[in-house]
Amino acid sequence: MPKIKLLEESLINKIAAGEVVERPASVVKELVENAIDAGATSITVEGEEGGKSKIKVTDNGCGMEKEDALLSLERHATSKISTADDLFKINTLGFRGEALASIAAIAELVLKTKSKESQTGVKILAAAGKIVDVQEIAMPDGTSIEVTNIFFNVPARKKHLKTMQTELRQMTELMTKYALVYSEKTFSLQHHGQELLFAAATKNPLDTVLTIYGKKVAYGMLPVDLTTAGMRVKGFISKPTLTRGDKGIQHIFVNTRAVKNHIINKAVYDAYHTLLHMENHPLFILNVIIAPETIDVNVHPQKAVIRVEKENDLYTAIFTAVRNTLDAAKLMPAIAEEKTTTLQAPMIAKQFTVTEEKQMFLKKTEMHKSSPLSSSLLSSSPLNHSSPIIFESPKVSGTERISSLKLLGKVHNVFYLAENELGLVIIDQHAAHERVLYEHFMKQFYDKNIHVQELLVPEEMDFSPTEMLLLQENIVHLEALGFSFEEFGRNTMLLRTIPSILGKLIDKEAVHEILAQIGDKTQIHEMKEEKIIRTACRAAVKANDVVHLQEMLAIMEQLQKCKQPFTCPHGRPTMIQFTIPELERKFKRVV
Repeated sequence: MPKIKLLEESLINKIAAGEVVERPASVVKELVENAIDAGATSITVEGEEGGKSKIKVTDNGCGMEKEDALLSLERHATSKISTADDLFKINTLGFRGEALASIAAIAELVLKTKSKESQTGVKILAAAGKIVDVQEIAMPDGTSIEVTNIFFNVPARKKHLKTMQTELRQMTELMTKYALVYSEKTFSLQHHGQELLFAAATKNPLDTVLTIYGKKVAYGMLPVDLTTAGMRVKGFISKPTLTRGDKGIQHIFVNTRAVKNHIINKAVYDAYHTLLHMENHPLFILNVIIAPETIDVNVHPQKAVIRVEKENDLYTAIFTAVRNTLDAAKLMPAIAEEKTTTLQAPMIAKQFTVTEEKQMFLKKTEMHKSSPLSSSLLSSSPLNHSSPIIFESPKVSGTERISSLKLLGKVHNVFYLAENELGLVIIDQHAAHERVLYEHFMKQFYDKNIHVQELLVPEEMDFSPTEMLLLQENIVHLEALGFSFEEFGRNTMLLRTIPSILGKLIDKEAVHEILAQIGDKTQIHEMKEEKIIRTACRAAVKANDVVHLQEMLAIMEQLQKCKQPFTCPHGRPTMIQFTIPELERKFKRVV
């Protein structure tokens, strides 16, 4: 008797539905994407019990004729592809023709639709994969699909659904993604009649960011737009001062499809590099426009994973777009930042542009020139300097990196005080010196010209057997960092040279730290980078260290030459700007 047999059609449909419909949010995803493909400009999602008891999606798209509506409930019925070749040039979010059939197989469904060409619409009732009723109705152009009693005939799946709040969060996160990438459309999410999300159509995508995440996030974002290697990268990334302890505001899209992609994610983090503080994460909303024939979206049942033909080009495009944006931006944290965007937000206090700040400062400078108090303060400067100490700032892509600074003094041997055209600048001496040393050493490292100091008396170093093996295997990498050795016994080596940064010698114990990192299977290039960061931190002047005038001037002069002068290698700010208007508000000079 044969053991293999064909499954029943109803069971086949349930199995197929299980791949497409995982939870209520999966239903929302499929229906909203159908609405987007149908050209809708307004999409409303209504839910009850986190979508477990009811989901309704209404749109003003092109709608369907009666024949198409009936056929749409059949498996693998679609208008989006015709041949196998079409799978490799997908221009729509949906294409498999499984969504409605899968939803109808595990729930009760009411489909109402009307095309612009039809006089009347059609209403179709379906349950457990079968059409129950069909009738003509009067309705506006578009489509409305109501799904109730999800998984009523798949109890094993239903009992594994999460709480109402968990399922609702999934739906909300999903709608947030659509609103962000399709800012030209209006999206609404309602739960038990209460509107949880409303994003009106706008020509400025930053308005949608403002609507969803608020002013702090919106004002902390930098626009990204770069075309290279046949790809276009658009969207927003956060300034290094705006980070989160979680990755909740990290959205990746490829051709407006929300995806998970480790290549894009790594490129973003690599571009931020040392601008991120400790374990904090950047915020980003990035959409990569790429030729459809160079990607494969038919990989994952929910189309959340894609394959890219030229992964190196993708990495380079993302890295370059993010790095160029960060390099061109003014990243000095300000107590009152200049918000020059045209966000349409109510109740936002007047903000000053850079030009206005500069004009106000120059005006006040002229007023104070004749003031006796001003001249007496200048003469009693803690630096006892008769003339202003001013550094002209370098330009990067036409954008000012550090405004011209006049050194005024220091506070508690921790901070330097400086003045620029916008107001007061406070500089952290340790963070600033750390950035200077880091970039100096990195340049030596990449130029393969690390400065070393030969020890007058070689240091005898003992290693464990494990360390000795690691040392022998990685001797080339250690020599590249400036450490050179001579064998001196079984597990003993003589350390002949050590690296130096600006005359400061590196502690020999760094060798043990490097070997420990290699033993933890850290990538060798990451290990080198981390070692250089630690080296810069150790060698930099510390808080409370007494730094004389010439050293202060040297640190400030070298800082302005750095590629990223606004943070230390750990991501802490090196300087903070207090604007003139903000200082005046603090002293109640203005309202």
